[in-house]
Amino acid sequence: MKTIFKILLLLIITITPIVTYTFIRDDVQFTFNANYKTLNRYFIKAEFDPVNKAIYVDEKVNYINNTGKKLKKIYFHIYPNAFKTAKTAPYFEEDFYEAYPNGFDSGYIDIKKVTVDNRKSKYNIIGRDHTILMIELEKWLENGAQITVHIQGRVKIPNSRGRFGYDKYTFNITNWYPILAVYDEDGWNLDPYYKLGDPFYSDISNYRVEFIVPSDYFPVSTGVIIDKKRLNDRLKYYIKADNVRDFAIILSNKFKKQEAWVDNIRVVSYCFDDLYKKAALQYAVDSIKVFNDLFGKYPYEEFEVVASDFYIGGMEYPNVVMIDKDIYSNEQLDILEYIIVHETAHQWWYGVVGNDQIDEPWLDESLTEYSTILYYEKKYGQEVKNKVFNQMVINRFNKYEDYSFINKSINKSLKNFNSWREYSALVYQKGAISLNEFRRKIGDEKFFNILKLYFEKNMFKNAKTEDFIEICREVLKLKNDETIIKQLSIR
Repeated sequence: MKTIFKILLLLIITITPIVTYTFIRDDVQFTFNANYKTLNRYFIKAEFDPVNKAIYVDEKVNYINNTGKKLKKIYFHIYPNAFKTAKTAPYFEEDFYEAYPNGFDSGYIDIKKVTVDNRKSKYNIIGRDHTILMIELEKWLENGAQITVHIQGRVKIPNSRGRFGYDKYTFNITNWYPILAVYDEDGWNLDPYYKLGDPFYSDISNYRVEFIVPSDYFPVSTGVIIDKKRLNDRLKYYIKADNVRDFAIILSNKFKKQEAWVDNIRVVSYCFDDLYKKAALQYAVDSIKVFNDLFGKYPYEEFEVVASDFYIGGMEYPNVVMIDKDIYSNEQLDILEYIIVHETAHQWWYGVVGNDQIDEPWLDESLTEYSTILYYEKKYGQEVKNKVFNQMVINRFNKYEDYSFINKSINKSLKNFNSWREYSALVYQKGAISLNEFRRKIGDEKFFNILKLYFEKNMFKNAKTEDFIEICREVLKLKNDETIIKQLSIR
């Protein structure tokens, strides 16, 4: 029960010219069909070293200043540095053994060189956990202007069973490369890698990635593989990913796979046991089908569910979700389904419609948790939905009835939560309960119109709580927000 409790606690275009790049290889042409005038573009060359558990990174970023202001500095998150010391590692003390079953092992990124428009640039690594790369510009970057930032470095992967790390089966290569910080109405968002929640916030961008691995390894990643080239005993994979807010890779030399198609989307299940890859695939296919119907179509070519050395249960990244390989068993198939569905729902709430997961985590997690319940309703019927809702949401929330935090708003920043217990109770359970009650009061037609319109209007953007409220007000024809705010427990 302790393991299950822990798992559940933590679950949880307009037409523009086509621009062609021959960035890495002359015979592989990368094309950008998205609006290249507004999206940042990442070109990443990376080589995996299995002996030293490292990745050599050569990254070019075409950055466009869309801040509305001129800039003298720009900032990147370099999340691997959070794993450099036991003190900064993003785990609570009680989770350390499961995160590091073989003892603490350091992970980090060593920045070797930074240039801007081919000129060497001054930079500093700052932040309480040294996860911010601050680059000073020689001259002011005017609004609407763009620059090319070139960063070279070496990433050391820790022996850890968390989001970023490796163990016996997989290398979880997530939040691994320098990624631009978001500049919004509050300025640059330079938050640390918090120990709870999903402490990330990023803009939609386009990626072209070249990834070199030993020939017996295969990268399950964001985007689609468009080509590969043999280099003696290694393979070079060419990967494209448009309109995504991050780029993750789960790497292994032991994968077994099975695939299917749903609504012209290729869905693939990767795991290590033939017995369960079909079940995992079916859960993913059914999830895609349900959420396409309820919210709007998944706008990418592929979706992948991958078993990994990941003790926390499940984690979402664009086009790919990682699932704890230990849940792939007859004893835990119900849990496996729940987690896969939850992480798949994140492709709508986080992946396509983004949000500040640090300051407003409810906006993706509460919607995702309730979307998981909707899956059971649409697939199995009302009776099963009620049973799952009671077991996974109501009963768990009621366990906290003696805690003062259950009366608090679900709309809190990660820095204001004191524990995973409080975070889970409010953002997952209370959030789902509030949405269920909101649906009951306004009726199914209006409720699902709200979700569809919210998805449609905020696709490939970062939405705010105010955006969700505005959609509610529009559909419900209300003149003020108070009723919505009260019913959703967001104040």
